[in-house]
This record gives sequence, C-alpha cells and structure tokens, in this order.
Amino acid sequence: MKRLRVLTTLAASVWGCADSVERDARRAYELTLPAADNGSGWSISREDGGRVATWQIRIEGSWNQYAEWARPRLLPEFDSVVATDGQRLLFGKSLAADVYRLELRMPDPPQGSFVTATFTARPF
Repeated sequence: MKRLRVLTTLAASVWGCADSVERDARRAYELTLPAADNGSGWSISREDGGRVATWQIRIEGSWNQYAEWARPRLLPEFDSVVATDGQRLLFGKSLAADVYRLELRMPDPPQGSFVTATFTARPF
C-alpha cells in the first residue's frame, strides 16, 4: 500500500509539472496575440528533453510596431528580454526546476504579416 501511495504521489508530481508548462505556454500564447483571432492556435510536444509549443501570429503593422507592443506585455511574465536582432526577440525566465524561453521571430525573408512564436520549457 505504501508503494502505491509513493507511485501515486510521483505521478501527480509529474502531471502537475506538465500542467504548469502547458499553463505557461497558453499564457504566453494569449499575451502574444494583438486580438484573439490573430493566432493560429498552439500545439505542444516533447523535444530534446523539454517541451516546445509553437504558433503563428498575424500582425497588422510592421515587425517594429509589433515588437514595441509585445515587449511590455511579456516583461511581467518573464525575467529578461533580449533584442537579438532586427527581426527577433527572446524572453526568458527561470523557475525552481525549469527554464522557459519565448522566441518571437519574423520569418527571413518576411512572409506577409506573420510572426512565429516558439515557447520552450527545459529542465534546469
């Protein structure tokens, strides 16, 4: 009986972690959209020892306008932001056991008015 309780607790811990990653990915998705219908929907999968969610964002103006709009919306959720170049922003935060990254990138060459978002959660 004690072994079953330990396994149940361990399974609950694993599922709780997965739920927090999905919750944070959904929150990032919602914060990156100028309007609710501007997103492609997001999907999450396991890759390279972590979890990755991706989506497309339709923007009305230029990349610079979108980046200026997105930065203050995302900074309260993330510890840092790095403007890596003229067509990419990288946000990051560290939790007790995970490192989260959100990359917003304009395709090169630009393809219409779309930005690609990639949310990554990896163990510390």
